[in-house]
Amino acid sequence: MNTDDGPKQSAFAWLPNALTLARAPLGVLAALGWWMWSAHFDAALGRGLGTPEAATLERAAWTAWTIGFGALALGGLFDLLDGWLARALDAVSRFGALMDPIADKIFVGTVLIALAFAPALRDLGPVIWGPAAVIIVRDVLMTLHRLFRPSPAFAVTGLAKFKTAFEILAVALPFVIVTFAPPIPGERNAVGYITLWVWNAWLILLWCAAALSVYTGLAYRKAAIDAARAAADG
Repeated sequence: MNTDDGPKQSAFAWLPNALTLARAPLGVLAALGWWMWSAHFDAALGRGLGTPEAATLERAAWTAWTIGFGALALGGLFDLLDGWLARALDAVSRFGALMDPIADKIFVGTVLIALAFAPALRDLGPVIWGPAAVIIVRDVLMTLHRLFRPSPAFAVTGLAKFKTAFEILAVALPFVIVTFAPPIPGERNAVGYITLWVWNAWLILLWCAAALSVYTGLAYRKAAIDAARAAADG
């Protein structure tokens, strides 16, 4: 007698949602790693680079950098894998569809906050606050809409996925930049000029990410209004 009621779900069907949920703490860990790198590096500058005390602080800084960058890279990899695995394992769920964009926002937002208030970037801080605030406020509003006023119009679009990838790139680049152009105040040699150029280019990229965030947010809002009007007319 055949008691099979349909195709069995994979034993690994839990994995996509686990990867999605893991991105939030990985974002926090990346933010802490960046913050600790910044605080230790800033303290090393205060002691005077080349001194034994500064060398100890620099070692601690780069240990924190390794942990933070590792968490950021792992979170980015999980972002690529969770959706693909959900489809491959036939494990697409409403929970995963809801949590995926929320996990993205926590992942990016926590690192943005750490960047905006990093001691080693205090000279850039006021310029970072603007795009960081725009991205975070937009993401909070979108999350509230998805949680309390759900609508098919808020389904993740291809442009929104590109926006998230662009934001992850924007928050990841400082980890790379500091390995060859650390922010050393008052430096006027060739490395100092390269540092200035590279950080300014990154700021432009960050503002572009903020503009894209606003654009996609407005597109979602328009889609939700159109959907509501269509439902009322129908």
